[in-house]
Amino acid sequence: MAGGAAALAIVGASLVSAQPAAAATTTITVTFSNWRCNATGGGKIVAAQMGSQYGSVPKTKGKTIKIKAKTNAKNSLTGVVWCKRPWHKGGIVTPVYNIKQGLWVSKPNQKFTT
Repeated sequence: MAGGAAALAIVGASLVSAQPAAAATTTITVTFSNWRCNATGGGKIVAAQMGSQYGSVPKTKGKTIKIKAKTNAKNSLTGVVWCKRPWHKGGIVTPVYNIKQGLWVSKPNQKFTT
């Protein structure tokens, strides 16, 4: 019986040690540049909504978001930004869909401008 318990401990220990270490998740800051509004005729970004493999951000005012990402890994953001063209009567706000951005996160709390 004692031999069986020892074998279980060895098997259990070898299973744990064989697992790779998981990369840490952190929050990064991403600021989107107004050039992305060129697809809709120009203007300035007034809101953004993004998702990644590790989290998502609901529609947020402004052009800067904070989103979860993994460190020492490539993270892929996909989403939409809304552009306002103030020279149109009423200031038309138009979405720019299918924004795709890959980011390599090398340290926690990293900041990006894209």
